[in-house]
This record gives sequence, C-alpha cells and structure tokens, in this order.
Amino acid sequence: YDLLRPDTQPHDVIVEPDGIVWYSDFGRQFLGRLDPKTGKVTEFPVPELKKGFPVGTLELEPDKEGYLWLSLMYQGGIARFDKKSQTFKIYAVPQEWQADHTQESMVMPLSSNVDGKVWTNNQDTHNVLRVDIATGKFEVFGPFKDPATNKAVNGYGIPTDQENNLYLLDFGGQDIGRVD
Repeated sequence: YDLLRPDTQPHDVIVEPDGIVWYSDFGRQFLGRLDPKTGKVTEFPVPELKKGFPVGTLELEPDKEGYLWLSLMYQGGIARFDKKSQTFKIYAVPQEWQADHTQESMVMPLSSNVDGKVWTNNQDTHNVLRVDIATGKFEVFGPFKDPATNKAVNGYGIPTDQENNLYLLDFGGQDIGRVD
C-alpha cells in the first residue's frame, strides 16, 4: 500500500477485527489509518508539545475502551486518540521532570480500566511513569536497578497484567522487573 508521504516511517501497527490498520509514524507527528479493502490512507496530525524538539511517535497500543495510545518520544508525553471524534487528548510529562533528552518511548494502557492509570517511561532517566487519566497527574517510579549487579534496568517493552501491574523488559539486558 502506498502511504500519503514518501518519508512516512510506519512503526507499531495494530490491525483491528474489521481489518482496519493503524500505525504510528516514527519520523513525524502523525497517527495513520489504512483501510486495506479500499487502500484509503488517512493521517491524523498529533499535536507538538515541544517546538524545536525531534518529532515522531513510537509505541501504539489500544485500551479496552477502544482508544488508541501513542508514546510521543522527544515531545515529552503520551497521547490518547478517540477514533469516534478523531481527536487527541495529550498527557504531557510535568515540566519539572522534562529535560532536553526526555523521551517517552513506551505506553501501556491495556489494563487502565482497573485503576484509571496508564504506564509510560522516560528513556533518558530510565524512570517508569504512571499517569492518572482522569486528573492528568503523573507519578514517577524508579529508576530500578538489578539488586545483584546494581545495573540500571532499562525498560523497553512494558506489558501489564490483568491487575495493571507493570513488567519491565530490560533492553540490552537479561532482566524482567515487576512494579506492583
């Protein structure tokens, strides 16, 4: 399928039961939608939070209510997309936690229905963050270290269980951590 721009960098892809394909754009502030039956591609511009900083989105995950969530990388936040209204709700990391290299690469909303909280990370500090989706208030956890080696656990891949406990898959390592 031809996408709308030759510089599109589709990253995470979700295929819905009806066959509609959604993708994040690693190089630009877009969420893409492809109808494979017709070949029609629609892009939804994601608001920029930090002008002059690198753009692009990474992880794309659905929640149980049908919203799509994006990690906004160097823009310093995460976004929830409402497919019905075709609008974004942005959750920016608090300004006092931001630096030039703040990067939210992961987002995990899958079990947010349990407690109303969505997990993300900051690759710059190796912190794990959690946002209350009703209030927009963030909590910070970590960074975590392997107690045997004192090495930082760099969570890249942050799945949750049915109780919204987080698992950290150590990028470049061999650890799995759990945040209860």
